[in-house]
Amino acid sequence: MSKICHFSSLHPPRDPRIYEKECRSLAKAGYEVHLLVPNTSSTKTEEGVFLHGLTLPNKRWKRLLFGHRHMRKQLLAINAELYHFHDPELLPLGWKLRKKGKAVVYDAHEDLPRQMLSKAWLPPWLRKPLAFLAEKLENFFANRMSAVVTPTPHLQKRFAKINSRSVQVANFTQLDETALPPFAERPKKLLYVGTLLKVRGIAEMIEAAAEAGYPLHLAGNWHSDSYETYCKNLPGWNNVCFHGYIGPDKKRELLADSRIGLVLLHPIPNYLLAWPVKLFEYMAAGLPVIASDFPLWQEIVQENDCGICVNPMDKKQIVQAIRLFMEDDNMAEQMGRKGQLAARQRYHWNSQEKNLLALYDEILR
Repeated sequence: MSKICHFSSLHPPRDPRIYEKECRSLAKAGYEVHLLVPNTSSTKTEEGVFLHGLTLPNKRWKRLLFGHRHMRKQLLAINAELYHFHDPELLPLGWKLRKKGKAVVYDAHEDLPRQMLSKAWLPPWLRKPLAFLAEKLENFFANRMSAVVTPTPHLQKRFAKINSRSVQVANFTQLDETALPPFAERPKKLLYVGTLLKVRGIAEMIEAAAEAGYPLHLAGNWHSDSYETYCKNLPGWNNVCFHGYIGPDKKRELLADSRIGLVLLHPIPNYLLAWPVKLFEYMAAGLPVIASDFPLWQEIVQENDCGICVNPMDKKQIVQAIRLFMEDDNMAEQMGRKGQLAARQRYHWNSQEKNLLALYDEILR
């Protein structure tokens, strides 16, 4: 039984991609799986994954200066055959593990350079130079890893030029065999599940739902106190049912108890070429979707006839799409069914699990 170790300095212990999908799949395949993350106590979970707690400074600069030495000691003490990490800031640490003769996989969750172009906390004049530098550094370290795992075709294509062992493991949803209620019995409410920040279009959802006249259910953590205050002061907030952060069971409950799924991210560079897991979760639950009209998203939504794509910055288009679905039950139900069929046939985790297991088998052989 090969011993492997996933680690992250930023993600929560039960992260949907890291723990729920990758680590559980690897444990099920027979690997001895260890996961080193902050804010948890050391234990063995029911799914066979060994959790290891990690105490790190909250400030990024302190993590970078003082956190890596502590992490390296813990990682080497585990003495895994393969290490798999999930944050760009850990690339230098991954390189040090490679120098120790370890197999190391970099999981590039996001397009880091494009992400930096949209960081509100960075001065606009500094974003392009920092994005350029970030891409050069990321490419340098990625070239020295045993492999790079990416969630989208765009990232896989980018890293394939840098590391010949670049594999796409898309962040598709896990199939849930729980019986869903008939569509006609679902209440006419809108749903968004995810991080609550400005570029995710939360304010636009609140305003459009109120104008359309249908309740909006929001679930997730606020990215900042200031944006939370802004949204809660909008006139449409009294039309919102706010759930806060929810676990997997509550998420399934909300998905089964809603009529439309919303994913209205703003057109920033990092989002235009990303696949939002929310889109596939809505589809798997049989919900028709109202999604941003990015070309990549339109390709999925229109090809599978499972929803409507709108300009996420145009409240009028969002309101029209909401009313169309809410007033035409038959169309909404048919699109929901088509999306669910596509999710079960193509956009599910089992199809990606095979790519991950094949990569591990190749590296460890």
